[in-house]
Amino acid sequence: MKYSYLLFPLIITLFFSAFYFLLVKKLTSPMSSNKMKVATRITILSSLLFILLSFFLYRQLPDLMTQNALVIMLYISYVYLGALSIAIALFILWWPAEALLIFMLNKKSNKFSPQRRRFLQHSFNAAIMSLTAGSTILGITNVKNGPILKKVKLKLPKINLDTPLSFIQISDLHIAPTIEQSFLTKVVEKINSLNVDFVAVTGDLVDGSIEAIGKKVDPLKDLKSKHGTFFVTGNHEYYSGVHAWVSYLKLLGIKVLDNQAQVISHLDHSFLLAGVPDIRMEKSASSPAAAMGDFAPLVDYKILLAHQPRSCYAAFDAGFDLMVCGHTHGGQYWPMTDLIEYFQPFVKGFGKYKDLTVYVNSGTGQWGPPMRLGTQAEITLFEIS
Repeated sequence: MKYSYLLFPLIITLFFSAFYFLLVKKLTSPMSSNKMKVATRITILSSLLFILLSFFLYRQLPDLMTQNALVIMLYISYVYLGALSIAIALFILWWPAEALLIFMLNKKSNKFSPQRRRFLQHSFNAAIMSLTAGSTILGITNVKNGPILKKVKLKLPKINLDTPLSFIQISDLHIAPTIEQSFLTKVVEKINSLNVDFVAVTGDLVDGSIEAIGKKVDPLKDLKSKHGTFFVTGNHEYYSGVHAWVSYLKLLGIKVLDNQAQVISHLDHSFLLAGVPDIRMEKSASSPAAAMGDFAPLVDYKILLAHQPRSCYAAFDAGFDLMVCGHTHGGQYWPMTDLIEYFQPFVKGFGKYKDLTVYVNSGTGQWGPPMRLGTQAEITLFEIS
């Protein structure tokens, strides 16, 4: 994964190619002045270079990301990327309606002048940009409000627990230079107030090197629960130096499950808590069957921690009863909320694959654009009885 950081600039380039075609060509119509055309192109190209430079500095020179100016630069780039994707989606949806209206007006009146046509186009453009700005502000506000506590209950048909087994799942915090340590501190304080049996962290905890953000993760050492905190890797740990992060988390007292399991006793019953590394980054090494081992006949209920919903197939084959995962962020913000379902078997909340129950956490933090639209960041409290 040496060159995995190149994926993000590639995505940015594709976004801007679409943006140039859909927006610049639209705004700089034949009726636009040459100055307007040149100014628009310079603005778009400058924005592209700004984003690419900020991400290059973030990935290649992590020590610089402790500087406030560069952190602000990265934050602005992410906000711009989010607004850009919303604008592109709105233009794609709006274009047919605009074309149909212009066609109908042309058919109704042969005197539909170029000036009126240009006014109508500019009105559509203004409406789209206003919607984009409003959506961006709303999305940022939703993130600032922080994650909600989402309570989910599971009733087991063959087990009767007078006192439920309770645990917390957090996922996809994406601690990065643009995330303040106070965010994670508040999450830890909320979890500690619930007095659960254990805490599960299902990957994508970090989005940067230990040099850049190590201290921001330190509040995790203060997590309190009866059986401790368990962690499985997500794809972003591999982008950020997985081996170094695994060693660092162990120093904080976090138990990293790498195709491993631990038996948890609760009242008169035994539960298996197993974990696997991210399926995409360690496809050949991510093995629910290996994590299960010979535990199956020794426990009453089997729980698997995984990062991606796609691990459900192997989890079912291995004989697990419940798989909790994340990765999708529930799409995080529109239009991604409508696209993510084409890439994962489950997107958010509960799902069922044959006899396996799947729960997908929508993410406790966010990646990239600091926005939430159509989804809510969550801390998930499970109660199994």
